[in-house]
Amino acid sequence: MTTDVTLHDRAPTLDEYRALCDAVGWSPVIDFEAAGVSLARSWVAVVAVHEGRVVGMGRLVGDGAMYAYLQDLAVDPAFQRRGIGGALVARLVAHARARLRPKAFLGVFATAAGADLYRRHGFLRHEVLEGMFQVIRG
Repeated sequence: MTTDVTLHDRAPTLDEYRALCDAVGWSPVIDFEAAGVSLARSWVAVVAVHEGRVVGMGRLVGDGAMYAYLQDLAVDPAFQRRGIGGALVARLVAHARARLRPKAFLGVFATAAGADLYRRHGFLRHEVLEGMFQVIRG
């Protein structure tokens, strides 16, 4: 990871979260009224900071015992390809390994573009499981 960026074990503020969502194009699909509660309930969160500004984030959500998901991994496009995403994933996986019970499930939903990043950190497709989700409509 580039030396001018540091990782901090904390959730982004709502303003920091919104800025990163704007930067990576997620804002149209994020409910920012609910985001504050969601961030506060993160099991573990990590931010990447450059000169006082959050330029990356990731968090773990789950029950803290048997199931966790890596969620909201995002790096400002101006800071991508510097190892920040990999450093965030490594830090979150280390937290999961230190805190989850043996045989726990750590999952992630990845875009095709992001799949290699997660593979480098031990995530893989499973021959039995197929990831699925649905978006709750209002």
